[in-house]
Amino acid sequence: MRALAAGGSVLSSKITQIVVDGYLDTGAPEPLAAHLAALTDPEHDVLLPVVRGLAHLDVGDCV
Repeated sequence: MRALAAGGSVLSSKITQIVVDGYLDTGAPEPLAAHLAALTDPEHDVLLPVVRGLAHLDVGDCV
């Protein structure tokens, strides 16, 4: 209560455990190529202009 009254924050033990477990997770992430290979052709067509940094309306013009 003192920490909160002083403007601080407090995490519950459950939230703290979730954060720590996520930080310690050493599982290897799935390779990006696997995610890209799973895209449909239309999804791939939208992804390319997005990656190039085009605005939403410009992406629409490319598709």
